[in-house]
Amino acid sequence: MNKAQIIAEARRLVSEGQIEKSLVLLLDSIQQNPELQPFRNLALHAKSSLEKIQSDESRGLVSFDNAKLAYNQITNQTLRIIDGIETGKVPREDAPRRFKWWWVALPVMLIGGIAAIALLFTKEAPEDTVIDMGGIPECPEFDSEASFKVLVLPFQPLDEKVTKIHTGIIQRLSILSEQYGMFTSARTLELDVNDDNAYPSNGKQAANIGNKCASQLIIWGTTESKNNNNIVLTRFKFLHLGEQFKFTKLKISEGANVDTLSSISSITTEGVLTEQVEANMRLIFGLIAREMHNEELATRLLASVEPKDSAGVLLRGMALADTYLSLGQTDKAIASYNEVLETHPNYGFARNNRGVLLLERGLFAEAATDLSNLIAQQPNNLEARTARATAYVKADMLEKAGKEIESIERIQNTIKDSTEGQVKTAPKVPSELLAALKKEYQQKVSTEELKKNRAEQTLKSNPNDVKAMEQKAVSSRNLGDYRTAAQTAERILTKDPDNPNAHATLIESKEALLQPEAAKQALQNAREAGLTKEKLIKIRPVLKEIIKDQDKKQ
Repeated sequence: MNKAQIIAEARRLVSEGQIEKSLVLLLDSIQQNPELQPFRNLALHAKSSLEKIQSDESRGLVSFDNAKLAYNQITNQTLRIIDGIETGKVPREDAPRRFKWWWVALPVMLIGGIAAIALLFTKEAPEDTVIDMGGIPECPEFDSEASFKVLVLPFQPLDEKVTKIHTGIIQRLSILSEQYGMFTSARTLELDVNDDNAYPSNGKQAANIGNKCASQLIIWGTTESKNNNNIVLTRFKFLHLGEQFKFTKLKISEGANVDTLSSISSITTEGVLTEQVEANMRLIFGLIAREMHNEELATRLLASVEPKDSAGVLLRGMALADTYLSLGQTDKAIASYNEVLETHPNYGFARNNRGVLLLERGLFAEAATDLSNLIAQQPNNLEARTARATAYVKADMLEKAGKEIESIERIQNTIKDSTEGQVKTAPKVPSELLAALKKEYQQKVSTEELKKNRAEQTLKSNPNDVKAMEQKAVSSRNLGDYRTAAQTAERILTKDPDNPNAHATLIESKEALLQPEAAKQALQNAREAGLTKEKLIKIRPVLKEIIKDQDKKQ
């Protein structure tokens, strides 16, 4: 792409809330063009800041308000870089600038994507600013029999060109209400859109108006026209639901059964829509249907929306997965979590639920991988550790299971609070659950030790008994004696070069012994023996991640 194309594409990505992709594009272009090198440090700094706030947000280390502010700053920083590339002037890192709306104009009526963070605000009024309610007109009269009430404010023009976007939204909501038989009443009020003291500039101010009018959802936004292109931002806030949506959280109970509980997520009940009106309303109506416990309708509507930005994927994906869980459609719930984790790989709520569902389906190695990712972020998460210990026991990864059980017992006794310097009691794993888990673990250990001893006795009388060697290798591996497992597997392969179990055991054992080159060679030997990736994983599912990592290194 030439410079003009790079600038246009970078701005398009920003307009859709895809800041990370915009920065990656800029860095790639800077790397290839010596003339753009002066912008390199600015772009690297912006990308580093974005990665940090994404990490902090996924780990729950930053509030929504602070995250929103950080995203706003990074967006402005990115646009300054694009502006500088266009003009040839490197902006000062602390230079103030006014957001130019015409930069994100696209040749469509409404641009795509759902951004749950307010990236494109033109006013930065404090969140706690309270609008003078006396200056707000009388509230509209909603249909008394309506199941859900939506207040739609006139949209505020940024360029003096008044539009009737709110009328289209009301009409579309009415059509959806009639089409799906869910009685929703949408009304507006005659608010002076040119009065900045009356028009809401943030979610708290909008909530003041919505609550006064006894609505359950308020919609408002801004419009601007530039070069015959209209830019519309539609903002929404669900009222009476708290600051974050609640979703179903899954956990393991005794007997590896799955329990459910309602848990607050990190996904805010306030967001920004820049999709076309049809997609906006289908998403919002799907969320309304979910809040009214009409899961079948919610799945139909949410499944029909395909967000273009990562924040939209998160909101839609988690809401859709939640409705699938309510309907008992776990396969589809897993598919929704897959979509979420493709764009938000560290989102713990999705990791937890997918891990537990995989465990329930008997995919123990895959479950352990998800849960390990979650535990890396939340080391004291006892529910995740209990689920992972269960997966290890079921997958015959007994050494890891034993260590996990020890960690659970240690953590649940005391947790050091690094912020207050106090020692406090951790949430306990139910004693019956932990006792049952330990009993199953100990029984499996005893069984494997007995099998290994019997195999060794057989080999004393018949050193070339391949079946006995196979048993010794497998039991040694299951017990965590990887050195013996590897040595025995290698001995088997000298007598039976195509032995699939020996190849699988050798690959896993070499990886566990932190011998990556030996593991790589073992995998190559297995493939030369005619063992495909699929065959190896079928023999030993835990090999899936090992093979994946080995293939990445090639």
